[in-house]
Amino acid sequence: MFGQLSTLDKAAVDSLLVQKNYREVIKIYKSQGNINTLRSPENLSIIGQCYESINKEDSAFFFYKKALKEYKKIGNKKNEAEINLEIFSLLDSQKKLSVNPTPYFNAFYEYAINSNSKEMLAKAYNNLGITNFSAKNVEIPKEYFIKSLAIYIDIDSIKQQANLHSNLAVLHINRTKKFDSARLYLNNALQLLKQDNKTDHEELFYVYNNIGNSYLKESKYDKAIIYFTRADSIVIKTYSLNKKRLLYENLVQAYAGLKKYDSTYAFMKKLDSIKEQLNITKQNTLINDVKEKYDNEKLRSENLALDLKRTTNRNLLFAALGMLILGSIIFSLIQKNTKRKQRIAEQEREIEIQKTEKVLKEQELNTIDAMLVGQEKERKKLAEDLHDSVGATLAAAKLQFNHLSQHRDKLDTMDELFSKTSILLDDAYAEIRDMAHLKNSGVIAKNGLLPALQKLAKNASSAHGLQVIVENFGLEQRLESTKEITIFRIVQELITNIIKHAEATEASVSLTPHEDELSIIIEDNGKGFIPRMIIDKSGMGLASIERRVEHIDGTMEIDSTPGNGTTILIDIPL
Repeated sequence: MFGQLSTLDKAAVDSLLVQKNYREVIKIYKSQGNINTLRSPENLSIIGQCYESINKEDSAFFFYKKALKEYKKIGNKKNEAEINLEIFSLLDSQKKLSVNPTPYFNAFYEYAINSNSKEMLAKAYNNLGITNFSAKNVEIPKEYFIKSLAIYIDIDSIKQQANLHSNLAVLHINRTKKFDSARLYLNNALQLLKQDNKTDHEELFYVYNNIGNSYLKESKYDKAIIYFTRADSIVIKTYSLNKKRLLYENLVQAYAGLKKYDSTYAFMKKLDSIKEQLNITKQNTLINDVKEKYDNEKLRSENLALDLKRTTNRNLLFAALGMLILGSIIFSLIQKNTKRKQRIAEQEREIEIQKTEKVLKEQELNTIDAMLVGQEKERKKLAEDLHDSVGATLAAAKLQFNHLSQHRDKLDTMDELFSKTSILLDDAYAEIRDMAHLKNSGVIAKNGLLPALQKLAKNASSAHGLQVIVENFGLEQRLESTKEITIFRIVQELITNIIKHAEATEASVSLTPHEDELSIIIEDNGKGFIPRMIIDKSGMGLASIERRVEHIDGTMEIDSTPGNGTTILIDIPL
Protein backbone atom coordinates (compact mmCIF):
# COMPACT_ATOMS: atom_id res chain seq x y z
CA MET A 1 0.00 0.00 0.00
CA PHE A 2 1.13 3.53 -0.68
CA GLY A 3 2.24 5.48 2.32
CA GLN A 4 4.28 8.59 2.93
CA LEU A 5 7.41 8.31 0.78
CA SER A 6 10.71 8.20 2.66
CA THR A 7 13.06 11.16 2.45
CA LEU A 8 15.32 9.18 0.10
CA ASP A 9 12.46 8.26 -2.24
CA LYS A 10 11.07 11.81 -2.25
CA ALA A 11 14.49 13.16 -3.18
CA ALA A 12 14.77 10.56 -5.93
CA VAL A 13 11.35 11.51 -7.30
CA ASP A 14 12.19 15.23 -7.31
CA SER A 15 15.47 14.53 -9.13
CA LEU A 16 13.79 12.34 -11.75
CA LEU A 17 11.05 14.90 -12.34
CA VAL A 18 13.71 17.54 -13.04
CA GLN A 19 15.31 15.09 -15.50
CA LYS A 20 11.89 14.36 -17.03
CA ASN A 21 12.43 10.62 -16.44
CA TYR A 22 8.73 9.97 -15.89
CA ARG A 23 8.78 6.19 -16.27
CA GLU A 24 11.29 5.89 -13.40
CA VAL A 25 9.06 8.08 -11.22
CA ILE A 26 6.16 5.68 -11.81
CA LYS A 27 8.45 2.75 -10.94
CA ILE A 28 9.38 4.38 -7.62
CA TYR A 29 5.73 4.77 -6.67
CA LYS A 30 4.98 1.20 -7.71
CA SER A 31 7.86 -0.04 -5.56
CA GLN A 32 5.97 1.29 -2.52
CA GLY A 33 3.11 -1.15 -3.13
CA ASN A 34 -0.12 -1.35 -5.16
CA ILE A 35 -0.34 1.91 -7.12
CA ASN A 36 -4.15 1.97 -6.98
CA THR A 37 -4.22 2.25 -3.18
CA LEU A 38 -2.68 5.72 -3.43
CA ARG A 39 -4.81 8.30 -1.60
CA SER A 40 -2.70 11.46 -1.38
CA PRO A 41 -4.09 13.91 -3.99
CA GLU A 42 -0.63 15.44 -4.41
CA ASN A 43 0.85 12.05 -5.34
CA LEU A 44 -2.15 11.23 -7.54
CA SER A 45 -1.50 14.45 -9.44
CA ILE A 46 2.19 13.56 -9.90
CA ILE A 47 1.30 10.12 -11.27
CA GLY A 48 -1.19 11.75 -13.67
CA GLN A 49 1.45 14.20 -14.92
CA CYS A 50 3.93 11.34 -15.47
CA TYR A 51 1.42 9.27 -17.45
CA GLU A 52 0.49 12.33 -19.52
CA SER A 53 4.18 12.94 -20.32
CA ILE A 54 4.60 9.41 -21.73
CA ASN A 55 1.41 9.75 -23.82
CA LYS A 56 -0.75 7.47 -21.66
CA GLU A 57 -3.69 9.87 -21.75
CA ASP A 58 -6.30 7.40 -20.46
CA SER A 59 -4.26 6.57 -17.34
CA ALA A 60 -3.42 10.25 -16.83
CA PHE A 61 -7.13 11.12 -17.05
CA PHE A 62 -7.93 8.38 -14.50
CA PHE A 63 -5.42 9.63 -11.91
CA TYR A 64 -6.31 13.30 -12.46
CA LYS A 65 -9.96 12.44 -11.78
CA LYS A 66 -8.92 10.57 -8.61
CA ALA A 67 -6.92 13.60 -7.46
CA LEU A 68 -9.89 15.86 -8.24
CA LYS A 69 -12.14 13.60 -6.16
CA GLU A 70 -9.76 13.65 -3.18
CA TYR A 71 -9.38 17.45 -3.31
CA LYS A 72 -13.19 17.76 -3.30
CA LYS A 73 -13.34 15.50 -0.23
CA ILE A 74 -10.95 17.67 1.78
CA GLY A 75 -12.48 20.91 0.43
CA ASN A 76 -9.28 22.26 -1.14
CA LYS A 77 -10.92 24.53 -3.74
CA LYS A 78 -7.70 26.04 -5.06
CA ASN A 79 -6.03 22.71 -5.84
CA GLU A 80 -9.34 21.42 -7.19
CA ALA A 81 -9.31 24.30 -9.67
CA GLU A 82 -5.68 23.59 -10.59
CA ILE A 83 -6.50 19.94 -11.35
CA ASN A 84 -9.46 21.06 -13.47
CA LEU A 85 -6.99 23.13 -15.51
CA GLU A 86 -4.64 20.12 -15.83
CA ILE A 87 -7.51 17.94 -17.11
CA PHE A 88 -8.59 20.64 -19.57
CA SER A 89 -5.05 20.91 -20.96
CA LEU A 90 -4.86 17.11 -21.28
CA LEU A 91 -8.19 16.74 -23.10
CA ASP A 92 -7.65 19.83 -25.27
CA SER A 93 -4.25 18.64 -26.54
CA GLN A 94 -5.25 15.15 -27.81
CA LYS A 95 -8.07 13.30 -29.54
CA LYS A 96 -7.81 9.83 -27.98
CA LEU A 97 -10.33 10.45 -25.20
CA SER A 98 -13.82 11.32 -26.41
CA VAL A 99 -14.51 13.57 -23.41
CA ASN A 100 -15.55 17.22 -23.66
CA PRO A 101 -12.79 19.36 -22.05
CA THR A 102 -14.89 22.55 -21.81
CA PRO A 103 -16.60 21.79 -18.44
CA TYR A 104 -13.21 21.39 -16.74
CA PHE A 105 -11.92 24.73 -17.99
CA ASN A 106 -15.25 26.39 -17.10
CA ALA A 107 -14.91 25.04 -13.55
CA PHE A 108 -11.38 26.47 -13.30
CA TYR A 109 -12.46 29.78 -14.84
CA GLU A 110 -15.47 30.03 -12.49
CA TYR A 111 -13.20 29.55 -9.47
CA ALA A 112 -10.79 32.19 -10.77
CA ILE A 113 -13.64 34.72 -11.03
CA ASN A 114 -15.61 33.85 -7.88
CA SER A 115 -12.51 33.63 -5.68
CA ASN A 116 -11.29 37.03 -6.90
CA SER A 117 -7.94 35.35 -7.49
CA LYS A 118 -6.06 37.52 -9.96
CA GLU A 119 -3.28 34.97 -10.20
CA MET A 120 -5.70 32.22 -11.23
CA LEU A 121 -7.35 34.51 -13.78
CA ALA A 122 -3.93 35.38 -15.20
CA LYS A 123 -3.19 31.65 -15.50
CA ALA A 124 -6.44 31.20 -17.43
CA TYR A 125 -5.57 33.94 -19.93
CA ASN A 126 -1.99 32.68 -20.33
CA ASN A 127 -3.26 29.13 -20.90
CA LEU A 128 -5.75 30.35 -23.50
CA GLY A 129 -2.96 32.23 -25.26
CA ILE A 130 -0.80 29.11 -25.44
CA THR A 131 -3.74 26.96 -26.58
CA ASN A 132 -4.57 29.42 -29.37
CA PHE A 133 -0.92 30.14 -30.33
CA SER A 134 -1.43 28.76 -33.86
CA ALA A 135 -4.85 30.35 -34.40
CA LYS A 136 -5.37 31.81 -37.88
CA ASN A 137 -5.96 35.24 -36.34
CA VAL A 138 -2.76 36.06 -34.46
CA GLU A 139 -4.56 38.75 -32.47
CA ILE A 140 -6.40 36.06 -30.48
CA PRO A 141 -3.37 34.63 -28.59
CA LYS A 142 -1.84 38.12 -28.41
CA GLU A 143 -4.94 39.52 -26.65
CA TYR A 144 -4.90 36.67 -24.09
CA PHE A 145 -1.17 37.17 -23.37
CA ILE A 146 -1.68 40.93 -22.91
CA LYS A 147 -4.61 40.39 -20.50
CA SER A 148 -2.51 37.93 -18.48
CA LEU A 149 0.45 40.34 -18.46
CA ALA A 150 -1.73 43.20 -17.21
CA ILE A 151 -2.83 41.13 -14.21
CA TYR A 152 0.72 40.03 -13.35
CA ILE A 153 1.83 43.67 -13.50
CA ASP A 154 -1.00 44.55 -11.12
CA ILE A 155 0.02 41.87 -8.57
CA ASP A 156 3.74 42.65 -9.08
CA SER A 157 4.75 39.12 -10.09
CA ILE A 158 8.12 39.83 -11.73
CA LYS A 159 8.92 36.31 -12.88
CA GLN A 160 5.51 35.80 -14.52
CA GLN A 161 5.75 39.23 -16.18
CA ALA A 162 9.03 38.15 -17.74
CA ASN A 163 7.43 34.91 -18.90
CA LEU A 164 4.55 36.80 -20.59
CA HIS A 165 6.98 39.21 -22.29
CA SER A 166 8.87 36.20 -23.64
CA ASN A 167 5.62 34.59 -24.90
CA LEU A 168 4.69 37.79 -26.73
CA ALA A 169 8.19 38.03 -28.20
CA VAL A 170 8.10 34.45 -29.52
CA LEU A 171 4.66 35.20 -31.00
CA HIS A 172 6.12 38.15 -32.94
CA ILE A 173 9.21 36.20 -34.06
CA ASN A 174 7.32 33.17 -35.36
CA ARG A 175 3.97 34.64 -36.44
CA THR A 176 4.08 38.40 -37.23
CA LYS A 177 7.82 38.70 -38.12
CA LYS A 178 7.87 42.03 -36.24
CA PHE A 179 11.38 41.58 -34.89
CA ASP A 180 11.72 45.08 -33.39
CA SER A 181 8.57 44.49 -31.33
CA ALA A 182 9.87 41.07 -30.32
CA ARG A 183 13.17 42.57 -29.09
CA LEU A 184 11.28 45.23 -27.16
CA TYR A 185 9.42 42.51 -25.25
CA LEU A 186 12.63 40.50 -24.75
CA ASN A 187 14.49 43.51 -23.38
CA ASN A 188 11.60 44.06 -20.95
CA ALA A 189 11.89 40.41 -19.90
CA LEU A 190 15.64 40.82 -19.48
CA GLN A 191 15.26 43.83 -17.19
CA LEU A 192 12.61 42.03 -15.11
CA LEU A 193 14.76 38.93 -14.68
CA LYS A 194 17.71 41.03 -13.51
CA GLN A 195 15.44 42.54 -10.80
CA ASP A 196 14.49 39.07 -9.52
CA ASN A 197 17.32 37.79 -7.35
CA LYS A 198 15.75 34.32 -7.23
CA THR A 199 15.64 33.92 -11.00
CA ASP A 200 17.56 30.95 -12.39
CA HIS A 201 20.31 31.85 -14.85
CA GLU A 202 18.78 29.44 -17.36
CA GLU A 203 15.88 31.85 -17.92
CA LEU A 204 18.42 34.45 -19.03
CA PHE A 205 19.76 31.87 -21.48
CA TYR A 206 16.37 31.71 -23.24
CA VAL A 207 16.07 35.50 -23.42
CA TYR A 208 19.56 35.99 -24.92
CA ASN A 209 19.02 33.15 -27.38
CA ASN A 210 15.64 34.56 -28.52
CA ILE A 211 17.14 38.05 -29.01
CA GLY A 212 19.92 36.52 -31.08
CA ASN A 213 17.36 34.49 -33.03
CA SER A 214 15.40 37.65 -33.90
CA TYR A 215 18.57 39.23 -35.40
CA LEU A 216 19.44 35.96 -37.16
CA LYS A 217 16.09 35.92 -38.97
CA GLU A 218 16.85 39.45 -40.19
CA SER A 219 20.33 38.35 -41.37
CA LYS A 220 21.95 40.75 -38.88
CA TYR A 221 24.63 38.22 -38.07
CA ASP A 222 27.02 40.46 -36.06
CA LYS A 223 24.33 41.42 -33.55
CA ALA A 224 23.00 37.86 -33.44
CA ILE A 225 26.45 36.55 -32.49
CA ILE A 226 26.72 39.07 -29.61
CA TYR A 227 23.59 37.68 -27.93
CA PHE A 228 24.32 34.05 -28.80
CA THR A 229 27.73 34.51 -27.13
CA ARG A 230 26.05 35.92 -24.01
CA ALA A 231 23.74 32.90 -23.94
CA ASP A 232 26.76 30.60 -24.30
CA SER A 233 28.28 32.14 -21.16
CA ILE A 234 25.31 31.12 -19.01
CA VAL A 235 25.92 28.02 -16.86
CA ILE A 236 23.29 25.42 -17.78
CA LYS A 237 22.40 22.75 -15.20
CA THR A 238 19.45 20.93 -16.80
CA TYR A 239 19.18 19.66 -20.37
CA SER A 240 22.45 21.41 -21.13
CA LEU A 241 23.25 19.32 -24.21
CA ASN A 242 19.92 20.04 -25.94
CA LYS A 243 20.12 23.75 -25.15
CA LYS A 244 23.72 23.98 -26.32
CA ARG A 245 22.83 22.10 -29.50
CA LEU A 246 20.17 24.68 -30.41
CA LEU A 247 22.53 27.53 -29.55
CA TYR A 248 25.46 26.15 -31.60
CA GLU A 249 23.19 25.57 -34.59
CA ASN A 250 22.31 29.27 -34.43
CA LEU A 251 26.00 30.25 -34.11
CA VAL A 252 26.94 28.07 -37.10
CA GLN A 253 24.31 29.82 -39.22
CA ALA A 254 25.44 33.27 -38.05
CA TYR A 255 29.17 32.70 -38.71
CA ALA A 256 28.35 31.04 -42.04
CA GLY A 257 26.35 34.13 -42.98
CA LEU A 258 29.45 36.24 -42.29
CA LYS A 259 31.59 33.71 -44.23
CA LYS A 260 33.88 33.30 -41.21
CA TYR A 261 34.63 29.67 -41.91
CA ASP A 262 37.22 29.17 -39.13
CA SER A 263 34.68 30.12 -36.44
CA THR A 264 31.95 28.27 -38.31
CA TYR A 265 33.97 25.10 -38.36
CA ALA A 266 34.96 25.48 -34.69
CA PHE A 267 31.30 25.61 -33.61
CA MET A 268 30.47 22.87 -36.09
CA LYS A 269 32.95 20.59 -34.28
CA LYS A 270 31.37 21.49 -30.93
CA LEU A 271 27.96 20.73 -32.42
CA ASP A 272 29.18 17.39 -33.77
CA SER A 273 30.48 16.46 -30.32
CA ILE A 274 27.15 17.30 -28.70
CA LYS A 275 25.20 15.36 -31.34
CA GLU A 276 27.39 12.32 -30.75
CA GLN A 277 26.55 12.46 -27.05
CA LEU A 278 22.85 12.78 -27.87
CA ASN A 279 23.08 9.87 -30.34
CA ILE A 280 22.13 12.16 -33.24
CA THR A 281 23.49 10.64 -36.46
CA LYS A 282 21.91 12.81 -39.14
CA GLN A 283 23.89 15.98 -39.77
CA ASN A 284 22.28 19.31 -40.47
CA THR A 285 22.45 20.23 -44.18
CA LEU A 286 23.80 23.70 -43.47
CA ILE A 287 26.64 22.31 -41.36
CA ASN A 288 27.61 19.88 -44.13
CA ASP A 289 27.69 22.74 -46.64
CA VAL A 290 29.88 24.85 -44.35
CA LYS A 291 32.23 21.93 -43.71
CA GLU A 292 32.55 21.29 -47.45
CA LYS A 293 33.43 24.94 -48.09
CA TYR A 294 36.01 24.85 -45.32
CA ASP A 295 37.56 21.63 -46.67
CA ASN A 296 37.73 23.12 -50.16
CA GLU A 297 39.52 26.21 -48.86
CA LYS A 298 41.95 24.01 -46.99
CA LEU A 299 42.60 21.76 -50.00
CA ARG A 300 43.37 24.72 -52.24
CA SER A 301 46.03 25.89 -49.76
CA GLU A 302 47.87 22.53 -49.72
CA ASN A 303 50.88 21.89 -52.10
CA LEU A 304 51.47 18.92 -54.38
CA ALA A 305 53.84 17.28 -51.91
CA LEU A 306 51.15 17.08 -49.26
CA ASP A 307 48.72 15.65 -51.85
CA LEU A 308 51.22 12.90 -52.65
CA LYS A 309 51.74 12.17 -48.97
CA ARG A 310 47.99 11.88 -48.37
CA THR A 311 47.71 9.48 -51.32
CA THR A 312 50.48 7.29 -49.92
CA ASN A 313 48.97 7.30 -46.45
CA ARG A 314 45.58 6.48 -47.88
CA ASN A 315 46.95 3.47 -49.72
CA LEU A 316 48.64 2.23 -46.56
CA LEU A 317 45.42 2.74 -44.66
CA PHE A 318 43.45 0.74 -47.21
CA ALA A 319 45.96 -2.09 -46.97
CA ALA A 320 45.75 -2.09 -43.17
CA LEU A 321 41.97 -1.99 -43.30
CA GLY A 322 41.97 -4.92 -45.73
CA MET A 323 44.08 -7.00 -43.36
CA LEU A 324 41.91 -5.98 -40.45
CA ILE A 325 38.71 -6.89 -42.31
CA LEU A 326 40.15 -10.28 -43.34
CA GLY A 327 41.19 -11.00 -39.76
CA SER A 328 37.76 -9.91 -38.51
CA ILE A 329 36.02 -12.26 -40.96
CA ILE A 330 38.13 -15.21 -39.87
CA PHE A 331 37.54 -14.41 -36.19
CA SER A 332 33.82 -13.96 -36.80
CA LEU A 333 33.53 -17.34 -38.52
CA ILE A 334 35.32 -19.07 -35.65
CA GLN A 335 33.15 -17.29 -33.09
CA LYS A 336 29.94 -18.14 -34.94
CA ASN A 337 30.95 -21.79 -35.17
CA THR A 338 31.58 -22.00 -31.40
CA LYS A 339 28.33 -20.21 -30.46
CA ARG A 340 26.00 -21.96 -32.91
CA LYS A 341 25.44 -24.94 -30.60
CA GLN A 342 24.65 -22.60 -27.71
CA ARG A 343 22.02 -20.79 -29.79
CA ILE A 344 20.44 -24.09 -30.87
CA ALA A 345 20.26 -25.23 -27.24
CA GLU A 346 18.71 -21.92 -26.17
CA GLN A 347 16.15 -22.13 -28.97
CA GLU A 348 15.20 -25.65 -27.92
CA ARG A 349 14.71 -24.48 -24.33
CA GLU A 350 12.55 -21.58 -25.48
CA ILE A 351 10.42 -23.95 -27.58
CA GLU A 352 9.88 -26.20 -24.55
CA ILE A 353 8.93 -23.19 -22.41
CA GLN A 354 6.47 -21.99 -25.06
CA LYS A 355 4.91 -25.47 -25.25
CA THR A 356 4.49 -25.56 -21.47
CA GLU A 357 2.93 -22.08 -21.42
CA LYS A 358 0.57 -23.06 -24.25
CA VAL A 359 -0.60 -26.15 -22.35
CA LEU A 360 -1.20 -24.12 -19.17
CA LYS A 361 -3.08 -21.45 -21.13
CA GLU A 362 -5.27 -24.05 -22.83
CA GLN A 363 -6.05 -25.64 -19.46
CA GLU A 364 -7.07 -22.27 -18.03
CA LEU A 365 -9.25 -21.49 -21.06
CA ASN A 366 -10.90 -24.92 -20.86
CA THR A 367 -11.67 -24.30 -17.19
CA ILE A 368 -13.30 -20.94 -17.93
CA ASP A 369 -15.23 -22.39 -20.90
CA ALA A 370 -16.51 -25.17 -18.67
CA MET A 371 -17.65 -22.53 -16.17
CA LEU A 372 -19.60 -20.69 -18.89
CA VAL A 373 -21.17 -23.97 -20.13
CA GLY A 374 -22.21 -24.72 -16.55
CA GLN A 375 -23.89 -21.35 -16.26
CA GLU A 376 -25.87 -21.98 -19.48
CA LYS A 377 -26.95 -25.40 -18.15
CA GLU A 378 -28.07 -23.73 -14.93
CA ARG A 379 -30.25 -21.27 -16.84
CA LYS A 380 -31.75 -24.14 -18.89
CA LYS A 381 -32.54 -25.99 -15.68
CA LEU A 382 -34.26 -22.90 -14.29
CA ALA A 383 -36.44 -22.74 -17.40
CA GLU A 384 -37.37 -26.41 -17.01
CA ASP A 385 -38.20 -25.89 -13.33
CA LEU A 386 -40.39 -22.94 -14.26
CA HIS A 387 -42.32 -25.13 -16.68
CA ASP A 388 -42.55 -28.25 -14.53
CA SER A 389 -42.88 -26.85 -11.00
CA VAL A 390 -44.62 -23.50 -11.39
CA GLY A 391 -46.67 -24.81 -14.33
CA ALA A 392 -47.92 -27.76 -12.29
CA THR A 393 -48.80 -25.53 -9.34
CA LEU A 394 -50.76 -23.09 -11.51
CA ALA A 395 -52.50 -25.99 -13.28
CA ALA A 396 -53.67 -27.31 -9.91
CA ALA A 397 -54.90 -23.86 -8.92
CA LYS A 398 -56.82 -23.57 -12.21
CA LEU A 399 -58.55 -26.92 -11.57
CA GLN A 400 -59.58 -25.72 -8.11
CA PHE A 401 -61.08 -22.53 -9.56
CA ASN A 402 -62.91 -24.47 -12.29
CA HIS A 403 -64.36 -26.79 -9.65
CA LEU A 404 -65.46 -23.80 -7.56
CA SER A 405 -67.02 -22.13 -10.59
CA GLN A 406 -69.01 -25.19 -11.63
CA HIS A 407 -70.21 -26.23 -8.14
CA ARG A 408 -70.20 -23.00 -6.14
CA ASP A 409 -73.83 -23.53 -5.01
CA LYS A 410 -73.41 -27.20 -4.13
CA LEU A 411 -70.21 -27.35 -2.12
CA ASP A 412 -70.19 -27.70 1.66
CA THR A 413 -66.39 -27.23 1.85
CA MET A 414 -66.21 -23.88 0.04
CA ASP A 415 -63.92 -22.25 2.64
CA GLU A 416 -61.50 -25.18 2.57
CA LEU A 417 -61.24 -25.06 -1.25
CA PHE A 418 -60.61 -21.30 -1.20
CA SER A 419 -57.90 -21.83 1.40
CA LYS A 420 -56.19 -24.55 -0.65
CA THR A 421 -56.39 -22.46 -3.82
CA SER A 422 -54.87 -19.48 -2.01
CA ILE A 423 -52.02 -21.66 -0.76
CA LEU A 424 -51.36 -22.91 -4.33
CA LEU A 425 -51.19 -19.33 -5.64
CA ASP A 426 -48.86 -18.31 -2.81
CA ASP A 427 -46.58 -21.25 -3.67
CA ALA A 428 -46.56 -20.32 -7.36
CA TYR A 429 -45.79 -16.67 -6.52
CA ALA A 430 -42.92 -17.70 -4.24
CA GLU A 431 -41.45 -20.02 -6.88
CA ILE A 432 -41.68 -17.37 -9.61
CA ARG A 433 -40.19 -14.69 -7.33
CA ASP A 434 -37.20 -16.92 -6.52
CA MET A 435 -36.64 -17.80 -10.15
CA ALA A 436 -36.94 -14.16 -11.22
CA HIS A 437 -33.72 -13.39 -9.35
CA LEU A 438 -31.72 -15.90 -11.42
CA LYS A 439 -29.30 -14.61 -14.03
CA ASN A 440 -29.85 -14.74 -17.79
CA SER A 441 -28.28 -12.95 -20.75
CA GLY A 442 -31.30 -12.60 -22.99
CA VAL A 443 -31.29 -8.79 -22.86
CA ILE A 444 -27.65 -8.80 -23.94
CA ALA A 445 -28.26 -10.92 -27.04
CA LYS A 446 -31.26 -8.78 -28.01
CA ASN A 447 -30.23 -5.20 -27.22
CA GLY A 448 -26.49 -5.23 -26.50
CA LEU A 449 -24.16 -4.58 -23.55
CA LEU A 450 -25.10 -0.96 -22.73
CA PRO A 451 -28.90 -1.52 -22.44
CA ALA A 452 -28.24 -4.68 -20.40
CA LEU A 453 -26.04 -2.75 -17.94
CA GLN A 454 -28.60 0.06 -17.74
CA LYS A 455 -31.32 -2.45 -16.90
CA LEU A 456 -29.02 -4.09 -14.35
CA ALA A 457 -28.39 -0.68 -12.72
CA LYS A 458 -32.13 0.08 -12.63
CA ASN A 459 -32.98 -3.27 -11.02
CA ALA A 460 -30.17 -2.97 -8.46
CA SER A 461 -31.28 0.55 -7.53
CA SER A 462 -34.93 -0.30 -7.00
CA ALA A 463 -34.44 -3.62 -5.24
CA HIS A 464 -31.72 -2.79 -2.72
CA GLY A 465 -32.04 0.89 -1.79
CA LEU A 466 -28.88 1.63 -3.78
CA GLN A 467 -28.55 4.26 -6.54
CA VAL A 468 -26.56 2.80 -9.45
CA ILE A 469 -25.85 4.83 -12.61
CA VAL A 470 -24.22 3.91 -15.93
CA GLU A 471 -22.01 6.58 -17.60
CA ASN A 472 -21.26 6.12 -21.31
CA PHE A 473 -18.32 8.08 -22.80
CA GLY A 474 -18.68 7.07 -26.45
CA LEU A 475 -19.63 3.33 -26.58
CA GLU A 476 -21.89 3.27 -29.64
CA GLN A 477 -21.22 -0.01 -31.49
CA ARG A 478 -21.98 -3.57 -30.44
CA LEU A 479 -19.11 -5.83 -29.36
CA GLU A 480 -18.62 -9.50 -30.16
CA SER A 481 -21.48 -11.48 -28.50
CA THR A 482 -19.34 -13.70 -26.28
CA LYS A 483 -17.28 -10.71 -25.10
CA GLU A 484 -20.45 -8.71 -24.30
CA ILE A 485 -21.78 -11.61 -22.18
CA THR A 486 -18.44 -11.97 -20.35
CA ILE A 487 -18.24 -8.20 -19.65
CA PHE A 488 -21.85 -8.20 -18.43
CA ARG A 489 -21.12 -11.13 -16.08
CA ILE A 490 -18.05 -9.34 -14.71
CA VAL A 491 -19.97 -6.11 -14.00
CA GLN A 492 -22.93 -8.10 -12.66
CA GLU A 493 -20.68 -9.88 -10.14
CA LEU A 494 -19.09 -6.60 -9.05
CA ILE A 495 -22.53 -4.93 -8.58
CA THR A 496 -23.59 -8.01 -6.57
CA ASN A 497 -20.50 -7.55 -4.38
CA ILE A 498 -21.46 -3.91 -3.80
CA ILE A 499 -25.01 -4.92 -2.78
CA LYS A 500 -23.81 -7.72 -0.48
CA HIS A 501 -20.72 -6.24 1.12
CA ALA A 502 -20.13 -2.52 0.48
CA GLU A 503 -23.04 -0.95 2.43
CA ALA A 504 -22.98 1.77 -0.23
CA THR A 505 -25.66 4.30 -1.16
CA GLU A 506 -24.16 5.30 -4.54
CA ALA A 507 -22.37 3.37 -7.27
CA SER A 508 -21.42 4.05 -10.89
CA VAL A 509 -20.29 2.12 -13.97
CA SER A 510 -18.29 4.17 -16.52
CA LEU A 511 -17.57 2.92 -20.08
CA THR A 512 -14.86 4.67 -22.16
CA PRO A 513 -13.91 3.16 -25.55
CA HIS A 514 -10.47 3.87 -27.06
CA GLU A 515 -8.96 2.85 -30.40
CA ASP A 516 -7.96 -0.63 -29.25
CA GLU A 517 -9.44 -1.12 -25.78
CA LEU A 518 -12.49 -0.51 -23.56
CA SER A 519 -11.94 1.07 -20.12
CA ILE A 520 -14.51 0.20 -17.42
CA ILE A 521 -14.52 1.93 -14.02
CA ILE A 522 -16.83 0.65 -11.24
CA GLU A 523 -16.97 2.94 -8.16
CA ASP A 524 -18.94 2.98 -4.90
CA ASN A 525 -18.99 5.08 -1.74
CA GLY A 526 -19.19 2.06 0.57
CA LYS A 527 -17.08 0.96 3.52
CA GLY A 528 -14.13 -0.22 1.39
CA PHE A 529 -11.64 -2.96 2.23
CA ILE A 530 -7.96 -3.95 2.04
CA PRO A 531 -7.51 -5.85 -1.26
CA ARG A 532 -4.57 -8.00 -0.19
CA MET A 533 -6.59 -9.35 2.79
CA ILE A 534 -9.58 -10.45 0.69
CA ILE A 535 -9.66 -14.19 -0.15
CA ASP A 536 -12.24 -16.31 -1.99
CA LYS A 537 -13.84 -17.66 1.20
CA SER A 538 -15.00 -14.09 1.98
CA GLY A 539 -17.76 -14.54 -0.62
CA MET A 540 -16.62 -11.71 -2.89
CA GLY A 541 -15.02 -13.98 -5.53
CA LEU A 542 -12.52 -11.36 -6.74
CA ALA A 543 -10.08 -14.04 -7.92
CA SER A 544 -12.80 -15.57 -10.12
CA ILE A 545 -13.63 -12.14 -11.58
CA GLU A 546 -9.94 -11.49 -12.29
CA ARG A 547 -9.69 -14.84 -14.13
CA ARG A 548 -12.65 -13.84 -16.30
CA VAL A 549 -10.90 -10.58 -17.15
CA GLU A 550 -7.66 -12.42 -18.01
CA HIS A 551 -9.65 -14.87 -20.15
CA ILE A 552 -10.40 -12.01 -22.57
CA ASP A 553 -6.79 -10.67 -22.29
CA GLY A 554 -7.83 -7.77 -20.04
CA THR A 555 -6.34 -6.23 -16.89
CA MET A 556 -7.99 -5.34 -13.57
CA GLU A 557 -6.77 -2.97 -10.83
CA ILE A 558 -8.44 -2.47 -7.43
CA ASP A 559 -8.27 0.78 -5.44
CA SER A 560 -9.87 0.52 -1.99
CA THR A 561 -9.17 1.44 1.62
CA PRO A 562 -11.46 1.05 4.64
CA GLY A 563 -13.89 3.95 4.92
CA ASN A 564 -13.12 5.41 1.46
CA GLY A 565 -15.16 3.28 -0.95
CA THR A 566 -13.85 1.16 -3.80
CA THR A 567 -12.75 1.84 -7.40
CA ILE A 568 -12.05 -0.97 -9.87
CA LEU A 569 -10.40 -0.16 -13.24
CA ILE A 570 -10.74 -2.78 -16.00
CA ASP A 571 -9.09 -2.45 -19.46
CA ILE A 572 -10.33 -4.92 -22.12
CA PRO A 573 -8.84 -5.09 -25.66
CA LEU A 574 -11.32 -4.63 -28.49
